[in-house]
Amino acid sequence: MRRRGGALMTFLYLVLFLSLVKRGAASNGCMSARRLAASSMTTERRSGAQWKEPNVPPAAFLRPANVDPLNPRAASGYCPSAQHRLTTRRRRTRRHTRLWGIHTSPLMTIEVDRVRADTRGCVSSIHFNNAGASLMPKVVADTYVEYVQQEELAGGYEVAATRGNELEGFYEAAARLLSCGKDEVAFVESATRGWALAFYSLPLEEGDRIITSAADYGSNFVAYLQARDSKGAEVVVVPDDEGGQIDLQRLREEARHPKARVISISHIPTGGGLVNPAEEVGEIARQNNLVYFLDACQSVGQMPVDVQKIGCHVLTATGRKYLRGPRGTGLLYIRRTFLDQLVPCMLDQFGALLVSEESFKPREDARRFEMWEYNFAGKVALTAA
Repeated sequence: MRRRGGALMTFLYLVLFLSLVKRGAASNGCMSARRLAASSMTTERRSGAQWKEPNVPPAAFLRPANVDPLNPRAASGYCPSAQHRLTTRRRRTRRHTRLWGIHTSPLMTIEVDRVRADTRGCVSSIHFNNAGASLMPKVVADTYVEYVQQEELAGGYEVAATRGNELEGFYEAAARLLSCGKDEVAFVESATRGWALAFYSLPLEEGDRIITSAADYGSNFVAYLQARDSKGAEVVVVPDDEGGQIDLQRLREEARHPKARVISISHIPTGGGLVNPAEEVGEIARQNNLVYFLDACQSVGQMPVDVQKIGCHVLTATGRKYLRGPRGTGLLYIRRTFLDQLVPCMLDQFGALLVSEESFKPREDARRFEMWEYNFAGKVALTAA
């Protein structure tokens, strides 16, 4: 019995040892997500790369680079021992994808070495103010300078005529970026300018309620208050929830008010890393037949933004931040079916056709909000960005 018992114990120890060896080999093939993230941060800091706390959920940020959160088995080097962690991250990623209105992974990955090599400013400085204005890559700066130099030698009208295809290319590039039609996009000199052009064109009446969040942009608040003072509109500020986002339950309650007219929020407020649930806000607006303005100044270029998923009527973005274009550039999106509900606060003979001394006809696309004269070099450079 002792021999049999000793043999049995030896066998069990051997099985346990082999199991531990197997688990160790598997774990060596997939570094823990936290160690991977720490290693990446250390490498970037040592190389002088710009580090910015990403506006993404921790579960999405800490996943290994070769793991698809929605299909981890498809990754090379798949680690069975981490299945439960990947399952949890998969659920979280789906939740955040739903909240953010993003149709792909919430994390936009970049090739840091290539991007730094394409940015001359990285040679002489470490730039952290991307939320204000990013360093332009070579192709953007060179395109801008080249265009101005051509204007110097040939004249502005002549250059615009010869480079018309490039100027028109802006609308195709913006449409791909936002998943919309190119007739739904206008070129503007800034996100604030585009937002104001659309907002001041709303036919608001006395008592109409403008619903916004506590973290909305200051310039937008000025417009709300001016609409209050000049048209008698009411401004309703929905408080934040415990996580800092707009409180969706309170928003649903306010949206059901009979005088509710507009929901207007910032996707990412300018003062921090908060990301508002743009898609769920869009669903609330749709259910209550409300106009939905989204200030995406800090999100376009930093994360995928799909206006079809979000469901907004108006969206604005700037060129100088995460799109890495020049200053004095931006874009305005207006949903095609919403365009005729706006009464443009200003028009010139580019935004409208002068039919006779007695009548004019506005353009039938979003470009009715553009002017004849604008930053042509900036438009071409933003397209390159």
